[in-house]
Amino acid sequence: MATSSKSGERSEATDVTNTELKELILGMEKKLLNKIEAVSGDVKKLEARVNDVDTAMEYYSSKILDLEKQAFSQKEKTELLERTKVLENQNLQQEARSRRYNLLIYGVNPVLSDGREDTQKLVRDFMSTNLKLPDDYVNSVIICNAHRLPRMIKSVGTSDDTSPTIPGIIIKFGTMFDRNRILRSAVNLDKTQKISIRTDLPPELKKKRYELARKAYDLRQNDQIQTRIKESLSDVWIEVRKLSTDPWVKR
Repeated sequence: MATSSKSGERSEATDVTNTELKELILGMEKKLLNKIEAVSGDVKKLEARVNDVDTAMEYYSSKILDLEKQAFSQKEKTELLERTKVLENQNLQQEARSRRYNLLIYGVNPVLSDGREDTQKLVRDFMSTNLKLPDDYVNSVIICNAHRLPRMIKSVGTSDDTSPTIPGIIIKFGTMFDRNRILRSAVNLDKTQKISIRTDLPPELKKKRYELARKAYDLRQNDQIQTRIKESLSDVWIEVRKLSTDPWVKR
């Protein structure tokens, strides 16, 4: 009987131990599942954050590409503008060179013979009478061409014509020596007759010279200073000075 009793006690103890072990295993399994679920949730959150980062990277990469394209495009535009300016300046200088042998005379009344005007004769008479040049020199001057400008040129706003009713005369000389001597002789003109001599410039520079001439007049009247207009193949500008002994200063 004693042996049977001990055996029963061991059986009960084993059952208790098995039950506790099962509960322990179930508890551990539950905790493990909870941890797995927690880790799975964290993994999903991490995946979401990675996806957000990937999306942001794609967005900013696209923006960077757009900015690079814009910067490249702006660089191209800048280079194109610079090349255009160079070409425009070259064309301007080329046109100015083609006009270097020309002079424009404004304010000379037409002299008609049989309803026609001998412009070359009129120009030579102008050199003798108005510019006071020797007749032998006047007769030796090579004039390639001389003709009246159309009246419509004054409506463009680029003419230096001081007489609104008389179209100017354009003269092409055969040598720069004659052209320059005629231009220098403009100091002999009677200012009361409103006759002027101008170099022939491209329309762009001619318009600028016309505007500067008006500005120079205002400077002489208001500031009591001397002015002169200088020109190159690509520009026109004003120089001023207070006294005849002062150096000319670009303004």
